[in-house]
Amino acid sequence: MRENYSSITASEKLLACLGEDGQLKGLFWPFKDSRHSHLNFSICGLAINGESIWLDPARDQIQFSFCPNENIIIVSWELKHPKYSGILIRKKSLAIHSSFIEKWELTIPIEYASHKINLWLLSNWNMHSEKRFQSVYSETGEDMIFAFSENFWVGIGACNGACYSHFQSVRAIQSSSSESLGELVDHFLSEPNKFRRIEMGNVYAAACTQPLVFTKSIENDLLYEGEVSIFYGFGNNQEELEYRLSMYFDNSALEKEVNETIQILKNNSPIKISNLPLPQKRFLLKEISLKVLKSLIDENGGIIAAPECDLDFQHSGGYGFVWPRDAAFCALSLMKCNQFKEAKSILLFLAKVQSHHGDFFQRYDCQGNKAPSWCELQADQLGLVITAMIEYLNYEKNEVLLDSIKKGIQKLANDFSEKGSLVNSFDLWEEIYGLHFYAHVTAYGALYRSLNLFPDLQDLIHSGLKSCKNFCYHHLYVSKQKRFARAVDPHNNRDLQADISLLSCIFPFSEFPIEDSIKLSIFEFCYDKLTTKMGTLRYENDHYIGGNSWVLAGFWMAQAARELSKIEPHFADLSFDIFKKTMNSSNEAGFFSEQIDSNTGKPLWVMPLGWSHAFFLWANEDFKN
Repeated sequence: MRENYSSITASEKLLACLGEDGQLKGLFWPFKDSRHSHLNFSICGLAINGESIWLDPARDQIQFSFCPNENIIIVSWELKHPKYSGILIRKKSLAIHSSFIEKWELTIPIEYASHKINLWLLSNWNMHSEKRFQSVYSETGEDMIFAFSENFWVGIGACNGACYSHFQSVRAIQSSSSESLGELVDHFLSEPNKFRRIEMGNVYAAACTQPLVFTKSIENDLLYEGEVSIFYGFGNNQEELEYRLSMYFDNSALEKEVNETIQILKNNSPIKISNLPLPQKRFLLKEISLKVLKSLIDENGGIIAAPECDLDFQHSGGYGFVWPRDAAFCALSLMKCNQFKEAKSILLFLAKVQSHHGDFFQRYDCQGNKAPSWCELQADQLGLVITAMIEYLNYEKNEVLLDSIKKGIQKLANDFSEKGSLVNSFDLWEEIYGLHFYAHVTAYGALYRSLNLFPDLQDLIHSGLKSCKNFCYHHLYVSKQKRFARAVDPHNNRDLQADISLLSCIFPFSEFPIEDSIKLSIFEFCYDKLTTKMGTLRYENDHYIGGNSWVLAGFWMAQAARELSKIEPHFADLSFDIFKKTMNSSNEAGFFSEQIDSNTGKPLWVMPLGWSHAFFLWANEDFKN
């Protein structure tokens, strides 16, 4: 499997995704779920004396570096084109407010100083699920790109403060053309007037900057330097975007966003997270993880599991939706870090989408609609959401959340009253159908923690707690091994494989009634079966995307060992060792993926995964003590 280089830079309003080729692959505004990326791709390259030069990540030895404190991604190429070599290209990418900026910096050998060098752009826009595009000569006197649908607008301009402040030409190209993308760019560069300035429908936007102005490098007389910035701005109408773009073209502009951007892009230095001392690494990873979770929260409060940064899902698995399960973990972790505002928005979203039965569908889009799902429900989601809401009420009263909790508690208690267990559903991992130990532990925790909230339901809650305990011990407990089966299917066949979720009775639901000796037996079983050289499996014989270790499983194992250290002190060192090993699985941007290679520790599959970052934040706070 190829390494996932995809990276994000995000503001409170905008989420931008770069692919492993360093080019822009996704822009989410104002909604952040998988239906609302306004971009299929935006590719930039050079034109030297009219000849298009594409940036090849392999040939040109692409390198990524990061300034996590400033939320900047830096992509570097050293051009090794057969005709033009030795040109160094560096792109700094930054999301700020509702804008995304790419600052391109070029360093060229002296022999190219007299050449005409431009930056070209080719993009494909998918505004609000519609293929829309137009290019116009605006009232500000600049050539710009605009794509829109209803009141969703994006405007794109080029800025070179040294001399010019606009694209030289902008054209629309029908994507139904028989020419390849390379041929289209060549055709556009050689004969831009053969293409129309305004087109609607399924078209590409093509643009070329004015020739770049190069000045002699202060450090080396044999090198020349030039730069140009590409601005992507989002808004609700064309006039708003024209104004904001014109501010970037005016070097004397004093608008707050412009000055912030200039300062951030000027003052930054890449950081190698892997080389940092442990305290600094933990601090920085916390800051990055908080940024990741906040960037994934939609303005409606829904938090997507991960950004969708590639159309063909080579590095993402359709994760641009809201899972109540992931959302609850994220809310709990944010509250651990005193980020109650963001946690509240997530929990209010969950309260809004809760069914009148008190339960939750498997996943939603950010507008609260039911999203395509593998199953109707997962029984473990309800208990976890209730637990997160109860945790928030310890901070602040909220009648909406209280009503939601009550509906959920009544649903759980009624299930136990009618069936003696929860309903059959898919497990935490959305794969095994039946009645699951983890789901019952989460239900027990939710019922137990709600006792003081609803005096009128105490008898019903106590009955539910008793039924839950009886089900687990009568149907799932394996007395010879002193542990629980992870599930029993509708035919009463028990699944005895190790699963990281078996540790839920140790962490985070230690109130589940279980002897310490059984807790130790469960942990030793899971540690023995699930520990790999570089991480922790989620369960035995996992085959999903190659059956690798999971980041969250490592943090879960560490947390369980930490809890056990309260009864067996020798677990303290083991727990912190597992925590450090798992923490070291981040990439240099500070992102945690869903999985890592069990032998090399290399990040794999979806990145960044909010669920992984949530488990890190929770563990990081608990390991302070």
